[in-house]
Amino acid sequence: MLVRDLILNKTSVPLLNKVLNVTSLRHRAVSNNISNVNTVNYKRKDIDFASYLKSVDIDQEMADLAENHLVYNIGSQIISRQFSALKKSISGRIS
Repeated sequence: MLVRDLILNKTSVPLLNKVLNVTSLRHRAVSNNISNVNTVNYKRKDIDFASYLKSVDIDQEMADLAENHLVYNIGSQIISRQFSALKKSISGRIS
């Protein structure tokens, strides 16, 4: 509790955690869209799971999946570096 209040909540870690959670949810939604591209009457879904009137466009879904994958990877790399720096700070290591 103390570490979270004093250190983690004062950094961008909570925001990055939300980024990872949202992109993970979106990844699942887009993956489902791709899986159901040939399903009759299937409605496209996004992270808010709202239905869209248009049919599934496989090219758009693949582009969305690729974009989401890149955002997730960037977010995970940034949070990994921040935790690594935090670990070094706590242990007193400089390099």
